[in-house]
Formats: sequence, C-alpha cells, structure tokens
Amino acid sequence: MKTLVRLISVFLIHGISVAQFAIPTFQATSSVDKTSPRITITATDGSNAVASGSTTNDNTLTITFTSNETTSNFIIGDIGVVGGSISSFSGSDQIYTATFTPSSNRLTKIYIPTGAFTDGMSNKNYASEIFEWTYDNSAPTIVSGTTMSSDNSTITVKFSETVFNSSSGIGSLEVADFSFALLVPMSGNPAALSSSTPSSIAKGVPTFSDNTIDADLNGAISIFASDLDQDGDVDVIGCSYQGSNLVWYQNNGSQSFTKYTIDASLVGAREAIAKDLDRDGDMDIIAIAGQGDKLCWYDNNGSQSFTKTTIDASIEDPRGFDVADLDGDNDVDIILDAYTEDVLVWYENNGFESFTKNTIVSDAGFRPFAVDLDEDGDMDIVTSDTNSDELLWFENDGAASFTERSIDGSIDNPKGVSVADLDEDGDLDIVTVSFDDDDVVWYANNGSESFTKSTIDADLDGAFDAAIADIDNDGDLDIAAVGQYADDVVWYANNGSESFTKYTIESNIDKPYRIQIADVDLDGDLDILSHGYNDDDVAWYKNVDGGYDLGVSLSGTAIGTEVLTVSPASSSIYDAGGNVASTSQSYNTAYLNDKTGPTMTITAANASGTAVSDGATTSDNYLVVTFISNETTTNFALADISVSGGSMASFSGSGTTYTANFTPSSNGATTIDVAGSTFTDASGNNNSAATQFNWTFDSVAPTISGTSIASDNSTISVTFNETVYNTNGGSGSLQTSDFSLALSSGLSTLSSSTPSSISQSSNTYTLGVSLSGVASADQVITVTPVSNQIYDIYGSVASTSQSNNTVNLIDKNYTLTLNGSDEYAYYSHDTDFQPTDWSLQAWVDPSALPSSGNNMWFVSKHQVYRIGLVNTGGTTKINGEMRYDGRWEKLAGTTISNTSGGWYHIVLTFDNSADDLILYINGNNVAENLGYTGSTNNNNSSFVIGNRNASSTQWYNGIIDEVAFWNTELSSSAVSALYNSGSGLNALSTNGNYSGTSNLLLYLRMQQNLNDSDASYDFSNDGIGSGNFNADPID
Repeated sequence: MKTLVRLISVFLIHGISVAQFAIPTFQATSSVDKTSPRITITATDGSNAVASGSTTNDNTLTITFTSNETTSNFIIGDIGVVGGSISSFSGSDQIYTATFTPSSNRLTKIYIPTGAFTDGMSNKNYASEIFEWTYDNSAPTIVSGTTMSSDNSTITVKFSETVFNSSSGIGSLEVADFSFALLVPMSGNPAALSSSTPSSIAKGVPTFSDNTIDADLNGAISIFASDLDQDGDVDVIGCSYQGSNLVWYQNNGSQSFTKYTIDASLVGAREAIAKDLDRDGDMDIIAIAGQGDKLCWYDNNGSQSFTKTTIDASIEDPRGFDVADLDGDNDVDIILDAYTEDVLVWYENNGFESFTKNTIVSDAGFRPFAVDLDEDGDMDIVTSDTNSDELLWFENDGAASFTERSIDGSIDNPKGVSVADLDEDGDLDIVTVSFDDDDVVWYANNGSESFTKSTIDADLDGAFDAAIADIDNDGDLDIAAVGQYADDVVWYANNGSESFTKYTIESNIDKPYRIQIADVDLDGDLDILSHGYNDDDVAWYKNVDGGYDLGVSLSGTAIGTEVLTVSPASSSIYDAGGNVASTSQSYNTAYLNDKTGPTMTITAANASGTAVSDGATTSDNYLVVTFISNETTTNFALADISVSGGSMASFSGSGTTYTANFTPSSNGATTIDVAGSTFTDASGNNNSAATQFNWTFDSVAPTISGTSIASDNSTISVTFNETVYNTNGGSGSLQTSDFSLALSSGLSTLSSSTPSSISQSSNTYTLGVSLSGVASADQVITVTPVSNQIYDIYGSVASTSQSNNTVNLIDKNYTLTLNGSDEYAYYSHDTDFQPTDWSLQAWVDPSALPSSGNNMWFVSKHQVYRIGLVNTGGTTKINGEMRYDGRWEKLAGTTISNTSGGWYHIVLTFDNSADDLILYINGNNVAENLGYTGSTNNNNSSFVIGNRNASSTQWYNGIIDEVAFWNTELSSSAVSALYNSGSGLNALSTNGNYSGTSNLLLYLRMQQNLNDSDASYDFSNDGIGSGNFNADPID
C-alpha cells in the first residue's frame, strides 16, 4: 500500500502514474506467432534491488531487461533514457543487462519504446513500462531561514530536501536527531541552556507565496502539472475554455515559464492530462473539448512538437476523464464522463493507440478517478455524480467489467475526487467536495470498502476540487482544495489523527475549477497550482517550508546576544536517497531574542549643573531631569513620563539618553515616574517601572505657623512651617537670642523681651516668658524672629514680620459675679475701713437695673459709705454716698438706661480737711460736694460687696472687680491713671500719676469667680486685721 501512495505522489510531482504489475508470459496457441514482445525493466545497485520510482544515492545502477520471448535484435540503441546514459550493454535471448549512469542529481527514466525491436516472427515490441529512478547523492543540509520564535521557546530549522531519521527514507525526525549548543557573551546576565536536546519537535506549518504563470489564458478552466519536456522540472498544461486553446508552459528550471500553443482550435478546451500514451519515452497529452465534443490525444515527437489524433469526435460535453490500464494489458486506457449524455465510458487501447469505446454505466459520472480501490490488482473507478448527488465506485472484476457501488447517496452536487490512504491504515480513503453544501469531506475505508463520512470543512463556498498530498512534509497526508464562489485556494493540515486545520493560500482568484500539487521549484516540498476562470489567471503558489520547530529549554532571561546552534546528531538525519546530514552545518545558528525589558534611571541637576539627589529639597526654580535607559529605545516619549507637583517640557534625546525640564507648580513634594510597559526596546520588550524620583521644592522662607501659651503664662510655644536653623548653612540649633518678645499693655508686664529659656520638639520651640504683675486675657504677647537669625535648610531667612505669632495671655485677673438674690462678699468690721480720709474703688458691669424706688449696692460699709445703683422715679443712676450726723450725702452720677454699657470704673473719695466728697465715673469727676462739713462715721459694721449689709435685700446683680480701699483721698489724676482709658491699672503698681500703693488698705482683684454653693464669701481672714492685704488670687 505504501508503494501505491508513493506512486500517487510521483504522479503529482512528475506527471507519471503507471502501476507496476507482473507481466504474464504468453504462450502461442497456433503455429503462427502474432504476439508482440514486451520487455520488463528492473534494476539493482549491485547488492540490492532498486524499485522503479525510488530514490537512492547509487552512482550507477545495473539494469536488467527481461523479454517475454526470445529476441535477437534488441540492442543498446533500442533503449531510451532521460537524465543519464547506458553503457556495458550485454545479453542474449530474453535477458540483457547494462549499466546506467545518471548525468546529475535528478529524476531519470529508462524505457523501451514501441517498435524498437522484433521477435523471431518479426512482431514489433510493445512499449515497456517506464523505469523511473531519482538519483540523489547530495546530503541534506540546513538552509537559510533558521529562526528563533519571539519568546525563544522554539527554533525553526529548514532542510534542503525532505528528510527522515533512517537511511531507508522512512521515519519522522525526533528530538534525539538534533543537538543544541549556546554561545553566551562574557558580559551581562545571559540565559543558559537547560538541555542540549530539544524538548519537543513539530513540523512547522508552511506558508505560500503567489506567482503568476499566465494572466491571459482566456477562460482558464483546468491545469495539469507534468515534466512535459523531461528536463527534470515541472511544466504546466492549461486549457482555455473560452479561447479554445490547449497550451503548455515550459519551465526553464528557475520557474520562469514560456507559453506554447499545442492546439488553437480545441473548441471549449476543458481538461488535459500528460501521459506517455504510446510508450515512446516522451510525454503525450490527452485532452477533452467540452463544446467540441471531442476526446483527442497529442503525440509528442520528443521535442514537444505534437500531432493531434481524435479518439472520439461525438462525445457530448465531456467534463472529466482519467487514464489507467483498466484491462491489465499494459497499455494506457481512458475513462471519461460525458455530462450531457450522462454516461461513463472507457476507451480500450489495443497497444498501438487504437481505441475501442465501452460504456461502463449510463446515468452516472462527473470526475472519474482510476485507482485500485479494493487492492485486488486491477484498476477500479471512483467518481462523483452531480446529477444524482452520489459518490460512486465501480469495481473492476479484472476483465474490465464493472459493478457499480454506492459510497454516499446524499452528497449535494459533488465535484472533484481524490483517493489516498488518508488515515494510514493500509487501505484507500476518498476525499471529495460538495459544491452546493460548501463541504470538503472524506470517507474512511474500513478495509472492506465500507466507508464512514467525516466533514473536514463546511464553509468552502462553491467547493469544486480537492487533491491529497503531504503538503507540510510531516509524514501524513494533507488536503488542498478550491472554492469557486469563495475565490479561495486552501489547504487542510492533517495532525496525523485526521483532525484538520484550515489555511488559506489565496482568497482572490476568480472562479477556480481545478487544483494541482507538484514540486514546481524542486526544493523538496510540494507547491500548489490553480487558475481563475474569470480572471484568466494561471498561478502557482510556492511552498515556503515550515521546517522543524524544536523546543528550547532555557534558564534565565535572554539578553539578545546569545547564539543558539542547532546541529544534526551524528548519523541521524537522512534524505530519501540515504545521504546523511553532516553534523557540521551552515545557516544553523540564530540569536536568542532579547526578552529583558529596558530599565530607566532618573537623575536630576539644577540649572547650574549641580546634582540634585533623589529625595532632596531645594529652592531651584526647575530641574534638568535625565532619563538613562540601559539599552537603546526609539519610542520613549514625553507622554511616558508621569509627574506630580509640576510639569515636564523641553523633552529631547535618542538612543539611551533623554532629558527634559521639570518645573514645579508650587512649593511642596513632587514626583517623577516612568511607569512599566510605557516604552520598548528594539526587541519590543516592555520596560520595567523606574525608581521614582522625589524632590521637594521650597522657595518660601520659614514662617511661624502657630503659637500657643502655657496655662500659667510661663512659656510660649511657636511652630515653624519647616525645619529651621540659626545659620545660613542649614546647621545650628535655635537659641533664646534668636527671638524677641513683646507684650501689650495691661496689668502684667514683661520682665525681659528675650525668652528666659528655649527647648525644641521637631519644628516647635518652647520659649520661657518672665512676667511681672497679674496677666489678663486682653494682653497680647508677640513672638518675633530676630532679624537674620532664623533660616531654613535652603538659606531662606525668617522675616521679622510674621503672622500667626501672637497669642493672648491666659487671664489671671478674674471677676466676681453676683446673682442679685443671695450672693455677696464681705470683710468683718475693722477700724482700718474708717479712716479720716479715704478713697473707695470698684469696677462694675451690671447685669440688671433696680426697679423704681429700689437700689443695688456695689460696695457698702453700713452707715459709713456706699456706691451703687439708685432708681429714683424710674431713672437709674450710679450714686456715691457718705453718711454723717444721721443723714446721707448723696452724689448722683451717670444715668444708666440699660445693661449693655459694659464696665464702669467708679471711685468715691473724701478729704476731711477740705470737706470734699467726689464721685468719679470712668476717670471723670461727675459729682462733688465741696464744703461738706461731715466726717467719717464710726460704725461697727462689715465691709460688704454686693449688698447694703448682710441683712439687707438690696442685692447687686452683675459683675464686680478690682475693689480697692485707700486711707487717703486720690487725686483726680491718680483716678484717671487707674481708669487707664478703660483698660484698668494694677493698683499695686506705681504708674505715672498714680502713686497710692503705700496708702492701699484693701485690694480685692477677684482672681476667681465666687459662684459656689455659699451665698456669701468672707474675706475676714485675708490678713487685713494685721494691716496687710491680699492681692493674690483667691483660692
């Protein structure tokens, strides 16, 4: 069966298909011998038989010519050869021998033409079967095109010819037939081979390139590939249906074709086949004319000059035919389908090209294919029948009597047929197409000609023809096909288990009818030929061998400078002739692809060229940023850079180095990034992310961002917006002399404008404050950097003019709040509160006014003196009163109409010697009784705050503070000084016109509110009885 497949392949490549069968020896049945002699040709290489159709590397063959009867005039000149020469001829009777020497590596032929010699009865001989042998003494080599896959997982090598892993020309290559070596550079971090043996092997998928043979064959309807001139290359025969031309294209050996006309009047020329019909050693042509209703043959004179003979001139619309020895008489018969007549016929050759027409069946046939389908030694016929939608085969009984067998009775409009052992199980399978269903199908033979149908493709629009061959040289049979409506030429790769992958060769050839497979360029792989009926094209498609894809196991990541060498293992790879591939090869190396992505380093400098390190902070207005790639890149662009806190401009550079200017948008942190996968190296590898460059821009001098004061006013804390130093060089801790303090006027004063101490926590400095007097909340302390003393790290100096550098003191001058119903304070009777001359002070802020006819007393010593609110006739005034001789001297002061007037400073003074009683309100003399003849009463009563006395109900509702009592009359200027424009003056201080501290008997500063559970507060134990007074906070 393998022989038959090989013969089919030879037919496809060389246009010769003649099965070899044993030639019977004929015995005469009468006294007169009328039987023509016939010679059988066999060969050996000296030791082993060499079969016809084989390929070997033998330098010569010993040829044996065996006649079926005795001949005495067979000579060396009767032997026809192609591609070599005959010598050392000898022999007699029935057996002769000679030496055949090939002229070059090529296909050779040896044959005996018809009529070359006679037997003893002068009967001329029949032509012999042609002995074909390919001489090949060139070892297979790895050819140009060794390439690495993009991911370095495979390396592809291509050979100069089809190769095997045994010298007998069989066996697919295996991983052990190759070895790897990796040359690595001395620098970098290259990859390494994990194994010197390929990890896998697969036959690569070939690709095809389009080549036009003829663009002007009018209505090109069929082609046939054959070595018509027997010069060792593939020529092409074409039929012009509309032009009625039969032509051939001579290949010059370099696939340049010259067109020759064989017959310019073959009306509706439809199909042609090249075959040595007359067995004279050259290729003749058989052709059919669809419109001319003819079957013709063209006798080649050996120089491609053809003589036309019409075999049948009345066969209506022949559509398809084939040639084979149907009757087993060793000549070429013809099988033909007549479409209009709907008949399948065969023409019996009598051995001298005289034909007798025989009908096989009526109502059947379209594209007959002659093959020994049942492998019984005779030629059967497989055909499609478009009229009945059937696929049929006709079994030959050995005597050219045929029995019709149905393979498929429901295939819609079948067309071309091809036969081979597709599943390699030892029997012949069938491939055909369905024009109407767009199907490509195959029928698996179970060995007994029972067939199982499988669909290969259900989408080849207008499928019309198919052919079978090992297109990808992987040891199994593939399929090529054409689709008329699709304008497609396609092929289907067999994975070895009859699972097919479709590949498109051509999708723009207008209405192809036929497809042929042949090695047009003699490069060891099979090319495809087809044609376009509507565009008049004849084309061939060069098979660019896919080679062998060898799995490569690497460790590490390739850097692109490693060189992988692939070599045939010793005595492992052979061609069909038994020539072994050398372990030393050219074109067997490839660089690994660079799979290491580029990395980018980011650096920066200021406008002066001084480097600015990552993470630094400077006051530079912009940075010149440099981007350095570890390898060349051409597509790194400004858009690949991402920034925060600024913008990039002035981008330039090439190769490995690029620069751009970065301008910050404001003070603060900035970043410059190149993210991963934003640009590539020359190999297309994506970059890895760069290390982020960080820079802080600071063009602002340090400022005080916050100020706070301790609860006891002993320290003030200032916080700067950044780290500060006391030198321009960015070093040195701050000292007390770097700050200046100022305090607004009030009850307390600064002892020093320089802080008394300093401590630091991060950017916060705590400064010691020295105060004298009692702090009040309305006093503001200001902290100011001393000029040119405080700097940030960049040399910017803190200004003496700052915001956020002031804070109010924590108030230590509290007030006494009384509720107007049951709260008051008092001091027990003491004669010190009844001097001859005296002054009484209070600061008050009423929360309510007395009703008509009622009073509210701020301070009172019963039956001695008092100050308060008096409502007379609905009008409330501040009064100051002194009692003498049983009556009150009343001084009415300022009228108060509501409680929104705020604080009032009230002083009542008495000068006994001058008989002068004066009421001051807010520093002004508002009422005076000069010439008052009274004197200070002596009364054993308490000094009361907030009521007339302890048993009275004339309660004060409001706030009172700074209650003071002097044993002298204060001058008006002293009173004005105490009022101090409304801000008050510490009565313990000597200040300007006030100098009464030596006469101060009582000074109640109310250093806390007395809103407690007690209705009264007793000041009696505060030391007044001993002549002292308590000016410290009440606690």
